[in-house]
Amino acid sequence: MTLPQAMILGIIEGLTEYLPVSSTGHLILAAEAMGLGGFAHDENNELIHGPLGPIMAPNPAVNAFNIVIQIGAILAVTGIYFKRIKEMSLGLIGKNKDGQKLLINLIAAFIPAAVFGLLFEGIIERYLFSPLTVAIALAVGGIAMLATVKLYKRDNKHVRDIHDITIWCALIIGMVQCLAMWPGISRSMATILAGLCVGLSMTAAAEFSFLLALPTLGAATVYKTITQWDALASTVGLDSLITGIFISTIVAAFSVKFLIHHLTRHGLGPFGVYRIALAAGVLYYFAG
Repeated sequence: MTLPQAMILGIIEGLTEYLPVSSTGHLILAAEAMGLGGFAHDENNELIHGPLGPIMAPNPAVNAFNIVIQIGAILAVTGIYFKRIKEMSLGLIGKNKDGQKLLINLIAAFIPAAVFGLLFEGIIERYLFSPLTVAIALAVGGIAMLATVKLYKRDNKHVRDIHDITIWCALIIGMVQCLAMWPGISRSMATILAGLCVGLSMTAAAEFSFLLALPTLGAATVYKTITQWDALASTVGLDSLITGIFISTIVAAFSVKFLIHHLTRHGLGPFGVYRIALAAGVLYYFAG
């Protein structure tokens, strides 16, 4: 992997991690476009198909790189929500009840994805990491977002403070987050929509989604770093890895600020339209 390629992937990761458009889906498409990941072929040079289209050739180093540079997204949210993290730190030692409750809720929301990911990681990477499966997920997610825009009502009945979220609501958000294991669904989309469905305001749903990214992305990053370090060091290189993380940190910070501003004024509709348009473009390109 070259430094320019690492920079491009870092920008895409930072820009899309918290937007409800699927960072993993965009990274897969970008890697394919740059020749970092291709389709799997058999001994006769024929495409190998899974249930939902051509399968991507395994590239552990690139897949690991795309996950490890999520460190940038973690650092961005840590800086922006430092006050909340401080509350949870105090709650951990019993000195802040609100922080303790928020920490427990985030743990409850994280557990389903941790279990699901460990059980099905191999199957997911084998059958769902392809442009066609990403396009399907983008389209389905886009339709779901547009439907939510029609159903969601802005009123005073929503939970507006994340400290008021119940553990059952947090658990439901965590279970829905498992859908984001399918590249193209989007972790932030799944958790924000789930938050709206259990009664959170748009701002509270987004904030809880951002904070839930800390344990979710953190665990995935640590796991991939440990299990794929040799591939990362030999194929990607430390310079490309550091570059990707640095750029994704800066871009992610701006992305979070933009999303908060956008959601409070325009909602999810524009992102739903974008997802459907991108899905149509990808299907058209690969169908040809």
